Amino acid sequence: MNKVHWLILLIILGAISGFAQKKDALLIFGKDFSFWVVEPKGWVCHTEDAYRYQLNAYFCLGKKTFNKSPVVMHISVHSRGGNTLQQKLDSDIEDYKKQHEKLELQEFPIGELAYEFLSKKYIYDEKTIDYVCFLDPHKDSPLFLVFVLNGPKEESPKYEKDFLALIKSFFWQGGDVKVIKE
Repeated sequence: MNKVHWLILLIILGAISGFAQKKDALLIFGKDFSFWVVEPKGWVCHTEDAYRYQLNAYFCLGKKTFNKSPVVMHISVHSRGGNTLQQKLDSDIEDYKKQHEKLELQEFPIGELAYEFLSKKYIYDEKTIDYVCFLDPHKDSPLFLVFVLNGPKEESPKYEKDFLALIKSFFWQGGDVKVIKE
């Protein structure tokens, strides 16, 4: 590597490090992906057992556990499989319709993001709400992410701002995590 490449690498690492320290960002990574998010105030991120729930990370209120938190936010990374975000969202809605007798869909505006995304609010069985955001981290990525805020109909709306903060804190690190593994 020549000096220019080393300099560019140091600048990038410094920027990433500065972002993480400035925002208290959490690095979440797995096979072929890594990204940063900021834990909303009052929430605790869990990754150590997220695989048990088929997730990459989940967030509970305070010191609550996954099953004891009144609401849970979670993030999962999925293979695109050649589909668009719209196709993935449509497929997800069909899955919900198969699992729940009553499903009401509502718009869930997020505002501007640096990434392509689609969002909806699913109200099912008249008692539970899932705020859902499908996010495309990069036009060339074979992956997409799903952010969800799940909880009772009367509780979940209280945490909508926290969920929006989590989504807006997202920063895609990339698809090659060899540096992290070494």
